[in-house]
Amino acid sequence: MFYKPVICFLILGSFLKLIGIKSWAIIKGIKNNGIECVGKILFYEADKEGYKTPIIEFKVKNGQQIKKKPYYYASTNLSKIKSYKDKINEPVTVLYNKNNHLNFDGRKVKRSY
Repeated sequence: MFYKPVICFLILGSFLKLIGIKSWAIIKGIKNNGIECVGKILFYEADKEGYKTPIIEFKVKNGQQIKKKPYYYASTNLSKIKSYKDKINEPVTVLYNKNNHLNFDGRKVKRSY
């Protein structure tokens, strides 16, 4: 009687663990084997809950232009109320996967004044 819910939770837990491991492997691969270039923030896109994610444009080594959200981006509650207008066209360092250019990580460029 009680073994069916236990099996369902084991299957669900295994599935979530597999997704977590796959995501971690992609991020680790980008950090270890990524190609670095400079891109710029085009605009911020809000999801249905109000969290904003940047859309970044950059050019890969073969000349292809990419305009996409980063593979991983962490938003805070502050992003719900902040406009980020001052961040538009700001340069960012992009680390992209050489095998799949759509998997990339965008980081801020440190400016020297």
